Amino acid sequence: MPRIRSGRRSLLDAEPVQAGTAWREVVMRFIVILAAAIGLVAGCGGGGGGSSFKPGDGEVSPTGIWEGRITFDAGESQEVVGLIAETREAMFIADDGLLIWGTATSDGNALDVSYEWALPPGFVTPAGAFGGTGEITGTFVERVSIDGSFVSRSSEGEIFTGTVATGYNDLYEDGSSLAVVTGVWLDTETGTEVLSIDATGAVFSQDEATGCVLNGTILPIDTEFNAYDVSLILQGCADPDLAPFNGTRFDGLGAVGDDLQPKDTLLFGAHGEILGVPIAIRAEYRKM
Repeated sequence: MPRIRSGRRSLLDAEPVQAGTAWREVVMRFIVILAAAIGLVAGCGGGGGGSSFKPGDGEVSPTGIWEGRITFDAGESQEVVGLIAETREAMFIADDGLLIWGTATSDGNALDVSYEWALPPGFVTPAGAFGGTGEITGTFVERVSIDGSFVSRSSEGEIFTGTVATGYNDLYEDGSSLAVVTGVWLDTETGTEVLSIDATGAVFSQDEATGCVLNGTILPIDTEFNAYDVSLILQGCADPDLAPFNGTRFDGLGAVGDDLQPKDTLLFGAHGEILGVPIAIRAEYRKM
């Protein structure tokens, strides 16, 4: 997990991207349009897959929604929210938009998460990396806590190390259903962008200025738990600069929370790749 710099406070030596080449200018233009027009904010995602984590015969499980802090060996720290689903998919979103996604495995109370990571659009590491890979190793107490350490490697060879300490949020036990996510959702960041989800979980959002359409699905992973599979695809971009990105896929995880009313907030993160550059997005919507 590399530290990054945001407008709120400095968390590392990562610097905003300077668009110095034509392809990078196109990528950054696309990112700005995607974030502002479709209502997705730089941030998180999910990934992985595999057999279920559901405990049986006395086994313990690290699944759940987790909240806490990551602390870098250099001494800086930031808040983090994580989700480990029954499918072994894991996603952690740091306070400043860093997204990691990967696969969790456990042996007794020992936990290992192998992951990929990406910085928010517009940021790179000191060596110029957009993302990389890493591993969290540690222990967990089922439905109580996760504690461990991480080692992240950037695509440029940098190494970032530190610790993770989180506590369990029982919001995970609220369950999930298509009925909960069906409806029209308003982006809390812009206050104008709308995401529609029908009774089958199909997603639709369109930017009138560019014609770009976000389609896909948001579906319950296991109705017993509050976790959703997010699969989105960008289509319909007619602008010559944006047309090459038609078909870009974003995969991730989401959950429904309580803000002004029960189950009125949809949060998700997803990751994709554009011209070989890892892209992370996160979103928060309130039901209209």
